[in-house]
Amino acid sequence: MLERVARALTQSPIEEQEVLMKDGRPFWQLYLPDAVEALKALREPTPEMVDAFHRGFLQELHKPEKKRTSTAEAAGMRAMIDAALKEQA
Repeated sequence: MLERVARALTQSPIEEQEVLMKDGRPFWQLYLPDAVEALKALREPTPEMVDAFHRGFLQELHKPEKKRTSTAEAAGMRAMIDAALKEQA
């Protein structure tokens, strides 16, 4: 997950993210400290995020098994992150 977040933070095309720096590391690794901080911020969810997690979790859990698109936990996590992203609107 750290790599995904770091790559997203570069806002660069994937081929530029793979360019090696002088020390031999790929460019995207410059963003690892920022990725760590972003994930640390998610460790303390807002009340809205917690509510969204529970709603998403329960909605997925109560679907018939054949209609589930993911685990209930994954659905809850997506709902929680979506709630956080709505804060920017």
